[in-house]
Amino acid sequence: MADNVTLDAGAGGANIAADEATYSGDTTQVQLVRLVHVTGAEGAKTISELVYAEDAAHSSGHFGFQALAVRTDTPANRSGADGDYEPLQVAAGRLWVDASGVTLTVASHAVTNAGTFAVQAVCTNAGTFAVQTGAERAEDAAHSTGHTGLFVLAVRSDTAASTGGTDGDYVALVSDSTGRLHCNVSNTLTVASHAVTNAGTFAVQVDAALPAGTNAIGKLAANSGVDIGDVDVTSIVPGTGATSLGKAIDTALGATDTGVLALTVRDDALATLTEADGDVSALRVDSTGRLWCNVSNTVTVGSHAVTNAGTFAVQVDGSALTALQLIDDPVFADDAAFTVGTSKVMVAGGIVDDDSTDAADEGDAVAFRATKERKQRVVAALDSAAMQSGNDEVTPKFAIIDAATSGDNTLVAAVASKKIRVLSLWLVAAGTVNVRFESGAAGTALSGQANLVVNAGFVLPFNPVGWFETAANTLLNLELSAAISVDGGLTYIECD
Repeated sequence: MADNVTLDAGAGGANIAADEATYSGDTTQVQLVRLVHVTGAEGAKTISELVYAEDAAHSSGHFGFQALAVRTDTPANRSGADGDYEPLQVAAGRLWVDASGVTLTVASHAVTNAGTFAVQAVCTNAGTFAVQTGAERAEDAAHSTGHTGLFVLAVRSDTAASTGGTDGDYVALVSDSTGRLHCNVSNTLTVASHAVTNAGTFAVQVDAALPAGTNAIGKLAANSGVDIGDVDVTSIVPGTGATSLGKAIDTALGATDTGVLALTVRDDALATLTEADGDVSALRVDSTGRLWCNVSNTVTVGSHAVTNAGTFAVQVDGSALTALQLIDDPVFADDAAFTVGTSKVMVAGGIVDDDSTDAADEGDAVAFRATKERKQRVVAALDSAAMQSGNDEVTPKFAIIDAATSGDNTLVAAVASKKIRVLSLWLVAAGTVNVRFESGAAGTALSGQANLVVNAGFVLPFNPVGWFETAANTLLNLELSAAISVDGGLTYIECD
């Protein structure tokens, strides 16, 4: 059988390399395609094997297949049973290796303290532990500068207490909250000779009560702020001299005599006290410091001049007080609320004046006049300078009518937020023309169209409620049907 195989022989074909071999015990030879690595240019190619036999020697430049591994952060079996093929497993690019039960020999190399070493130790109380050389010291060994040792720790215990089991056990040292070591000083401490002063604070303990006695303890020096303890004062004699706090009765007061200031209680609205009759009580004064007094007897006032200066408080009782209250009932402050059926008013009366009038002088006080039918006499007059529009007082104004344009002719210009109300008007036309009043140019009609001829016109007399008015903020317009002169005048007000 030929070693090579021709592909597509009918079209000229191409040869591929092949080997002859038996397969799986079959004596018939078959042709196999073998994978190789090819390098070089056409006509000068070099073929290299990709597969090598077990224990074959390595040579530089050999080719092969890349061995892939499966990333497994936690290694586990990935095949069926012991002895099966399975992929290599890695974590962080490092191959998982089981070195249990195997001794690993590390080749000779230099060891330094560079880098960081993770040390794991499992210790029990069995066996012997070696202490780092240089940290331990033999008993009674001499100290030398530069010696090292182990740091001794203590347990904080603000109140000293045992930390061990029984007498003779190992226990930890204990210290208070400031780090001072708790010590049991049961023996005598000998203090070396040194100077002793009264600086600082000394705590003195007294084992037994002070003995009783009658000896004086000496004169106490002035020492403000020092507590000398509880002292029972059985008697105090204040003295009666000029510099003493006490004074004898009926003794004349000197200009520089001293004494104790008598204090009082301010009580602006004096009321019944909580003390019972006969109890000790404080004097009371008002907000100005005047002493409250109960004058139950007759007070005699010495001779003096009496004037009406100042303010006098007068109390009125009985019917006079009632009358004053009734007079005050119908008096109200300006803008005060009035309740119908409860609040009171004072009836105002007048005099009947039907038959004859009663003359009065300028400035006299007079009663108003009424008829026998109790109708009040009122004199009304029209004020031409002002008039009322609702609650507002408005001033009448005047405008000239001088129009000659066919279409719109403004009579009164618009006023912001105001209407133009016409109270009276007159006009005359110079020819035949129709006239109409409007709210705004070419606006809403305020009147019908009046047909005028030559020298004809009309008059709208004074009307207090007005003949017509424009809308707010709108001019008054006169519309003419032709360019005929129309002249006249009008009276109007500006209103809301």
